[in-house]
This record gives sequence, structure tokens and C-alpha cells, in this order.
Amino acid sequence: MKRYLSLCTAREIWSVFAKAFYDGSDKTQIFVLNQRAFSIRQSIRSLPTYYGELVEIFQELDYRDKVKMRDPEDIIMYKAAVEKLRIHIFLNGLDTELSKCEEKYFAWIQAWILSAHMHIFVVKQIVESF
Repeated sequence: MKRYLSLCTAREIWSVFAKAFYDGSDKTQIFVLNQRAFSIRQSIRSLPTYYGELVEIFQELDYRDKVKMRDPEDIIMYKAAVEKLRIHIFLNGLDTELSKCEEKYFAWIQAWILSAHMHIFVVKQIVESF
């Protein structure tokens, strides 16, 4: 701490901190985004609002999380696993009771979940056939 106190300007302090603690990756941001995704709950939000907030988090994660794979089969399996995890995150955050307004979305949710699971099943079949 003493070495930081000898610096004269805030710019110098931030520069030293950046060199000491930032490794050029987005690991901290990815951690915060994952933490938000795992802790978000529908609570008083409408279903479309809750879903939209999750999609924003997932899009930011996709942008920041640069997974490097060369094998197309591995990429397919990774994406299927991520999709499955995101479905579980979405379901975990749902309220146990649906309001009358949200009952109309229930069929949409079921169709979305079925579609995602079918996608994962098809991807698995494709990978296993190679």
C-alpha cells in the first residue's frame, strides 16, 4: 500500500492498479455476469421482462466469453451444454405461481423449453453419428 501512496495523481494510481490486477481478459466481468444470471429471479417482473433481462445477460456472456475450440463437434456439444444450462437458469428463476396475466405465456414457455431440448437431442444425435 505504501508504494501507491507515493504516486502523485489518480491517473498514476489507476495505471499501476491496472498493470497489477488486470490481465487483459474479461474474467471478472464474466464472473459478475454469471453471478447475475444465477441469482436473477422473476419476482415482481412480468415474464417477458424477466426473459429479456436474462437474454441480455446471456448475450453479454457470449460476447465476453471467448471459448477457443477447433473441433466442430466440440463446439456443437459446448453450445448444447450452454443452452441446457441457460434453460435451467431460466426455470430456476421463475415464480412458482403464475399470475393470470402470465398464464397466457405458459404455453410459450413450454414450447420454448421443448424446442431447446429437441435442439440439444438433435445435436447429440449428430455428434454421436460421427
